[in-house]
Amino acid sequence: MSGSSRSFTVITIFKWITAIGLFVYSRLLNQTAYSQDSNTHRIDTIVIERRNVFDKSNPQELSWIGRIINSLHIKTKESVIRNELLFHSGEPLDIQLIEGSKRNLRAMGIIGDVRIRIDTTDDAKTCATVETHDKWTLSLFTSFKQDGSNRIFSVGLDESNFLGYAQGLSIHLNHNSKYADPYGFEFRYYHRNFISDHVFLQLQLKNSESPHLRSITLERLFYSNETELAGSLYADHRSVRRRQYENGFEIASQNVPLNTISEWAASSIGYKNKIRPGIGYIHKNASSPDNSMQITDHLDMALLSIEFQINGKLNTDFSITTY
Repeated sequence: MSGSSRSFTVITIFKWITAIGLFVYSRLLNQTAYSQDSNTHRIDTIVIERRNVFDKSNPQELSWIGRIINSLHIKTKESVIRNELLFHSGEPLDIQLIEGSKRNLRAMGIIGDVRIRIDTTDDAKTCATVETHDKWTLSLFTSFKQDGSNRIFSVGLDESNFLGYAQGLSIHLNHNSKYADPYGFEFRYYHRNFISDHVFLQLQLKNSESPHLRSITLERLFYSNETELAGSLYADHRSVRRRQYENGFEIASQNVPLNTISEWAASSIGYKNKIRPGIGYIHKNASSPDNSMQITDHLDMALLSIEFQINGKLNTDFSITTY
């Protein structure tokens, strides 16, 4: 086994041991440190009221244009909205969780106005009504440019709420007559809750003169103040065309394959005042038949970080990077 392989194996083992240790420690500490004032009011039922892009109850909004747009738009699914809520039926009423749920729904980018109303029914039950108002999420575009004998043309679409499931879909086609291979294609798909519990998935494919790219991203962020574990995994394979010029003219070019893997994991310890230690790792490796390599083409970098939050606000952070 070579020295670089042993170094890669040691770093990988250390990284996973540290991540598991942080998670176990945070679970034990949160179980002993977490406390919340008792609340006699509990949420008995949760009702979701979804509204389309144009509100049917408002005659000024629902013109013939509004009716056409509403018929083309698929409303956000109720399951998607419920998955962003931080409170559930049978749990104590917590204003912070309600406000956090509204922030989560707005942060999706597909919902505009959000209201959460707490009512008491005739039989003394507590009902939380979540009202959401969808945004129009489909975007179509095209562009054309003539620069001397060079023609650049592109067309594409972007949809951030595909079929109402908060999934993103982008397809771009382009043409640039300057290149030997003038046609290009780019595809991107993402899912906000791929494996449930706010695990984000993104797949990307790009095929053009430069670069060629295939990538995958799995990510789970601190989506609420109660989230104890976050992390990310990113991997890509790309081919970048590097050109050599002399007196302003291109004299040579070549495709350089480049592989990248980056990972990070962090844990949240505490209740109101939090400590979030984290660890990250980046590995890059390129191959080139000549001496055109750059300093960042071969990289192994580890990162240790710690973040402090006082009353839910970022106070300071500290990091150490090793190569």
